[in-house]
Amino acid sequence: APVFTARGLANEVQLTPNANFDADEPNGTPGDTSILAAAQTLQVGENSTFRFTVEVESDLITTPDTFVNQIEAVGTSPNGTNVNDVSDDGVDTDANPNDGNPGGGPNENDPTPVVLPPRPVIGVAKQVVSTVPEPSGTFGTNTARVTYNIVVANIGTVPLEQVQLDEDFNPVYGAGTFQVVSVTFVNGATTVVADPNFDGIAGGNTTLLADAAGTPTGTLAIGATSTFQLVVDVDVSNPNLTPALPGPYDNQVSATATDANGNTTSDLSDSGTDVDPDGDGEPNEDNGSPADPDNPADDGNENTPTRVRFAPDIRLVKRITRVTRNGNEVAIPGIGGFNDQAGDSNDNTLAALSGSSLPLGLANISQSLQSGDVVEYTVYFFNAGLGTAENVELCDELQPPSVLQPPSLGLAQPTPLAIGGTTLNFSNIGPLSARAPLSPLEPSCLSAPGTFPSGVPAGGLGVGAGGGVVVGGPNSGLNVDTGEVGAFSFEIQLP
Repeated sequence: APVFTARGLANEVQLTPNANFDADEPNGTPGDTSILAAAQTLQVGENSTFRFTVEVESDLITTPDTFVNQIEAVGTSPNGTNVNDVSDDGVDTDANPNDGNPGGGPNENDPTPVVLPPRPVIGVAKQVVSTVPEPSGTFGTNTARVTYNIVVANIGTVPLEQVQLDEDFNPVYGAGTFQVVSVTFVNGATTVVADPNFDGIAGGNTTLLADAAGTPTGTLAIGATSTFQLVVDVDVSNPNLTPALPGPYDNQVSATATDANGNTTSDLSDSGTDVDPDGDGEPNEDNGSPADPDNPADDGNENTPTRVRFAPDIRLVKRITRVTRNGNEVAIPGIGGFNDQAGDSNDNTLAALSGSSLPLGLANISQSLQSGDVVEYTVYFFNAGLGTAENVELCDELQPPSVLQPPSLGLAQPTPLAIGGTTLNFSNIGPLSARAPLSPLEPSCLSAPGTFPSGVPAGGLGVGAGGGVVVGGPNSGLNVDTGEVGAFSFEIQLP
């Protein structure tokens, strides 16, 4: 908005500016082009000076360009004569030379030129790809492997030079709690190169991109983008881990670059893969609200840190592990080994963590079952996340005509997964509960609130058709640490 600006001239007066002046801003309804408020008066010889600032979107300027404009002054004499003048470049209103006719001489109505150069603009974004536990023997006692993707882009109007990304993990996880595994190029422009010596440690090497004699060598053409993958191992059992589990652990990459004339540009990473989510060429913007790493897509801030939490992740795999008929086990090919269930990655994860010793059994069987057959199910549960899952509760709702055999319930307490093979020992001791049909569902059951499935025939076998099994629950003490696996099993009979 215009403001009166005193220059110390003779006969200087302070006229009132128009606070609504917007130079007919093209957004929305027509604006207000009057710099002064209405009904202003200048006596003979008086003068008044104003200053206002214009912000120009210059993202389309690819070479230096000159923009010109003029202001028109209008007034009315006491006898009603209208007078006007179009501005001249400079600060002299009558440059030729004070002849009383500011628009009549040569070069007295020259537009005011503004030269706008191209703008260097760099943007950077960072996204968590995965957070998984690592087998023992890697960095630290209890290791989480965090994989980030980092996107750097030239969204300005000139080529960028000396492109660099900087990252210091000491403030993120704590000194000595992490180890950089790798920084690798994924895709995009190959004019920026990963630095294999990056360690993310202040005092070590916090630059992700290659340097020569301490000077960044990377370049990015106009519109070019490159993506890098950064893998970091974190010892979540290290006493220096700050804050304590589960976190959160927030961090950002800083990007810097120059243009050929030495003009600099910088940006702090935004969470995600888009360096400029609103697409306006200004990757450092925010709407005045605090950045929200838990909801970065909607926080209106383009410098939102990328957040990591190390939390438990309980996963389930269910298998048929035995079929008996008239007291004799039915021979079913493959039932005693590992069988990959299409469309489910959890069984593959469990197999990888247990050296293919788990899970055993079949997701389905092709043999025809008969009345009186007894089918054993085993449900494996394991913690593929970080930290302890406490008081785990598991619910299996049985559909008729399954008739649960309550004495068959067994629980294998959680045990550490071992690459050399994991053995589970089942017992009928523990937080095991058979549920009759129509009994209230536990909160852990998928169809809660409601009742366990029921149907006919009621039989006289077990507790009737349907019902279900509940394992664990509040205050049960069924805790599953990182990298542990447990299981429960039960039998049903077909009427």
